[in-house]
Amino acid sequence: MAVFLSASGHSWLNKTVIVISIELAKPLKHSQIAMNRIDLNLLLTLQVLLKVKSTTLAAEELHTSQSAVSRSLVRLRDMMGDKLLVRKGQSLALTVKGEQLAQELPQLLSQLNNLVENKPFEPTQSQERITIAMNASIAEWVVPSFSQYLAEQAPGIELTIEDWDSSTPKNLAQGAIRMGLNYFPLELPKSFIQHKLGQDNFVLVCRKDHPLSQEKIITVQHVQQYDLAVHVMKDWNDAAPKAEQELLKHNIDINVKIRCSHLSIILRTLLESDLIFFSAKLAAQQLDERFISIPFSTEITQPSGDIGLFYANHYSSDSMTIWLEKSLKKVIRNYM
Repeated sequence: MAVFLSASGHSWLNKTVIVISIELAKPLKHSQIAMNRIDLNLLLTLQVLLKVKSTTLAAEELHTSQSAVSRSLVRLRDMMGDKLLVRKGQSLALTVKGEQLAQELPQLLSQLNNLVENKPFEPTQSQERITIAMNASIAEWVVPSFSQYLAEQAPGIELTIEDWDSSTPKNLAQGAIRMGLNYFPLELPKSFIQHKLGQDNFVLVCRKDHPLSQEKIITVQHVQQYDLAVHVMKDWNDAAPKAEQELLKHNIDINVKIRCSHLSIILRTLLESDLIFFSAKLAAQQLDERFISIPFSTEITQPSGDIGLFYANHYSSDSMTIWLEKSLKKVIRNYM
């Protein structure tokens, strides 16, 4: 039994797609029939559908009509022998098969694209939409500089910044998020790349006319005198606040007056009270003259301030990912 394959590359939404034509010399086995039904153009549509779970949003991302995406979904369901997405209330949810494909399809398409294209990433020509997840404290100082860097080096790139949360590793694996920045290291599967990019430490922040503002260094006794504001960051200190954990090691009695995920609210509260706030040093350096930051005494141990870059290892040879990593390293090391 012979199967003859011919492949050609076509440009579709700035991505190279392989169109495979199969000429059958003899009847096919079941597995070969399955391969014969695969339309790789449809798989690109499927990847977007599995990510956004909406034919309307998929149409917007693919720059086509909602009816065209709906027709593609009908063909995909027939091709896969599964509904893939099913109605759940007012939205769509993935089937078990859909979940499996959402995990594996981005890697397969990325590898296939690299095999065919193998072109260096051209930042000045790129029109990519890139999503990066960041710990909120790191984002405070990285995003402004990185956005300016992209504006100069890759003006066509559209950047989306998301909070790092419990869903981030899954979205990294699926390709919905290209890379992430968080404190290093994290307990992630071996299918992720983790690189240390720099180091930060922590300081006390208060208003400039606070009673502690003249101190050169913050001791245990200083911390015990004032109530605390805590900046809650998803999947970092929401379950177990890092600063409180360290202070408890010193048997320090602390009184947390406010916990909030919005840094702007915490800062406004500091201006109107004697509350103190523990902040990453590099984030504190971005505050205006109304605030002052003071280092901690060495008697107070601090949580790790190593800054790490994270992405799925199937992007390790991807030219755009390599460029993004080098660019983030350059921006971050300007602060070190």
